[in-house]
Amino acid sequence: MNNFWAGPVPEDEFVDIREEMAAADGPTRLDNLLQTDIATYLPDDILVKVDRASMAHSLEVRSPFLDHEFVEYAARIPARYKRHGGDGKWILKEAFRDLLPKRILNRDKHGFGVPVDRWFRGGLSELATSHIEQLGNRPLFVESELQRLLEHHQTGYANKGHNSGI
Repeated sequence: MNNFWAGPVPEDEFVDIREEMAAADGPTRLDNLLQTDIATYLPDDILVKVDRASMAHSLEVRSPFLDHEFVEYAARIPARYKRHGGDGKWILKEAFRDLLPKRILNRDKHGFGVPVDRWFRGGLSELATSHIEQLGNRPLFVESELQRLLEHHQTGYANKGHNSGI
């Protein structure tokens, strides 16, 4: 268990999500969660990352699965078909099963990986160390725990990089 948080995140940090969830009008909880993600997580997180990463490399990016007609169609699919045996992309995989290789269909999900493990053991090591005191002075963090996490990462005792389950 990690104790780098000094306490719960203030309630006002979640107001928008709670309001969106309360306003969602889907027939099931899954539909309401998906509707809330579309209203909050997608524009406030995922699409921002895609936009920044693509602009940094002078790329124009299109997200075909965000076409409004496609999204409206997908929203009408009954929830029982949206998850199958724990697989949240079952319908999509079935639709493309004859077009894509099995290694693509069955691979693990890939996110936007930031090479924190390399950075904090290399060129950004000193910078990270110098900023822990600043973070530790903020109400949500415990400086000694942040120092411990970074030290464990830098010495190789633990990998606290991408997908490491901090």
